[in-house]
Amino acid sequence: MPYFNVPDYFFPSPLNVLNYSWENRLPLISSLLVTLKITLGGVCTAVFLTIMLTTLFLYIPLSEWVIAPFIGVLQTLPMIVFAPLFLLWFKEDRMLTLILASGLSGFFTLLSGTLNGLKQTQRSLNWVFTFYSASLWDQIRLLKIPFSLSYFFESLKICVQLCLLGALGGEFVIGSDYSQKGLAYHIMMASYELEGARLFSTLLYLIILGFFLIKVVTYISKMILKSLHMVYR
Repeated sequence: MPYFNVPDYFFPSPLNVLNYSWENRLPLISSLLVTLKITLGGVCTAVFLTIMLTTLFLYIPLSEWVIAPFIGVLQTLPMIVFAPLFLLWFKEDRMLTLILASGLSGFFTLLSGTLNGLKQTQRSLNWVFTFYSASLWDQIRLLKIPFSLSYFFESLKICVQLCLLGALGGEFVIGSDYSQKGLAYHIMMASYELEGARLFSTLLYLIILGFFLIKVVTYISKMILKSLHMVYR
């Protein structure tokens, strides 16, 4: 029922949104799990690529000068535009394509933050390790990684949000597998059918999902940093 002569499809009442969210909780939760799967896959992809490239840059410093310009150029482009190309490369495997689009959406932020943390290692500590002839692996394992973890996790919080947006954007661009419909499917259908309650209910579930992911990353970061740095105890 509209209030103040505002149509329900234009701006539904909070009560209608809550009612729709509860009455259609099963399909919405099912779609939330699909979006969660894509987002987690994207985050794992971003973390894997970050570890690979940072390791390469640490062992072969010249490689950063060669690869960094290409990364800078790609960073200016929305990775979602490559989703149709990924779909062709991987023989129309929509789930893998969505995971890649999601991962690349958050990868550059994570890589930039991690490299910044590695480069911010205190110079005096570097001198100490060099003075005692520590190997490069020991410097990375005992100094650079512990020192840069706080930068890594702060970047990971942003990366998770970008991967969630990448998962939604990828589904908007290439569509969803009809056997696995993410939350973006409900947003598109709500806009086509002018279902305001469905649209806002989906946004509510997205907010819950995003809040949950940020809290999980925050909890994991606190647990790991507490075990490495006395200042976090």
